[in-house]
Amino acid sequence: MRKKKITPVMEIKCDHCNTYTTSFVVTAEHKKFCRLQTPGFLPDIDCMNDYLNNLKPLDSKSESKPSL
Repeated sequence: MRKKKITPVMEIKCDHCNTYTTSFVVTAEHKKFCRLQTPGFLPDIDCMNDYLNNLKPLDSKSESKPSL
């Protein structure tokens, strides 16, 4: 009998919520975020979008200050 091939499962740790997941995206800065989505529907979990939304208020505050 032939043995069944073992398929490797890759799990990463999300840089935003610190959970392990098999469904993820990676940015150009090599940050990894979990993203659970069914095709054709909005994502159930999207840590990258949450991370980017948390950064925007900090960027807008620094831009509104006048530079001397």
